[in-house]
Amino acid sequence: ITVDSNVIEDVESGYEIENTNIGNISFTNNFVKNVHRGTSNGGAVVLVSFVHAKGIRIMNNVGINVLGESNPIDLINIYKSDGTPNDPIRVSNNKFYGGGPSTSSGGIMLGDQGGSYQLAENNILVNPGGYGIAIAGGHHNTFRNNKVYSDGERNFSNVGVSIWRFNYNGKGTP
Repeated sequence: ITVDSNVIEDVESGYEIENTNIGNISFTNNFVKNVHRGTSNGGAVVLVSFVHAKGIRIMNNVGINVLGESNPIDLINIYKSDGTPNDPIRVSNNKFYGGGPSTSSGGIMLGDQGGSYQLAENNILVNPGGYGIAIAGGHHNTFRNNKVYSDGERNFSNVGVSIWRFNYNGKGTP
């Protein structure tokens, strides 16, 4: 499945890949503007959840969230998903501008509540929210050669890179 060279505006999420063991799915060369968190989900340029496959690519996209016109949570969120040792889930060469205003929102989140073999490289994030890039759990997850910038004008901007081990007991509490 290939989603390539589209313009997507004013939606809950730009693209969601969920619940599959079938690989070779790509979201490439797209422009996404102003995502909005819904009552139970949404608010991502790309959400990958419960995916366990090779060939997952999120590459060469541009995402813009205008403060006051959008309500993003994570620009890219890789949730409980696994690539393979030889073919990790790849988030690369994307350019993102704008996140927040939630202090828990941010740029690229790998290993959200677990997952493995995820790679984010060569991405540029400007004012992405409360964090720029984060690994929240799992194993064999890697950040390489990313750039995170903030202009200091937003009171929700906090940290460029965050790494922590999130242990989840399956009942909604860490």
